[in-house]
Amino acid sequence: MKNDDKRCPRGSVGAIIKDINGRVLFILRATFPVAWACPAGHFEVGETAEQAVSREVKEETNLDAQNMRLVWHGVMNNPCRRGFTSHEWFVFVCVVSNIKNLSVDTAVADDARWVSRIDYAALQATEPGIERVWQEIIGKIPHEFWPQ
Repeated sequence: MKNDDKRCPRGSVGAIIKDINGRVLFILRATFPVAWACPAGHFEVGETAEQAVSREVKEETNLDAQNMRLVWHGVMNNPCRRGFTSHEWFVFVCVVSNIKNLSVDTAVADDARWVSRIDYAALQATEPGIERVWQEIIGKIPHEFWPQ
């Protein structure tokens, strides 16, 4: 971490949500950084990581996250609209039981897609592509996204 990095004091959570076919849910962010990403966001004051990821999933997708399992924790250099340049991340694999309720909050997302490993490569090659922080997270834990 460079000395000029401004780490967000709240940290961030992210949710890897899969359907029964092994596809991962990505949303197209409507605000900076505009790109495809898994549901994610900042902690609210007093929240645990599990509470934060559950709230973010509900707010962004209208899905109820259950059986959350922490699969990665670390600091990533990634800018946000609040002006911070890095975040402490907590990334979870989540199960959702109400998958038919999927709907995006248009204040935070323009679209949502279930993405296979093949679809991921195509999505990454289009504008605006996959958010850089999610490319890096996927690179750290590819087995959590795509079965070997």
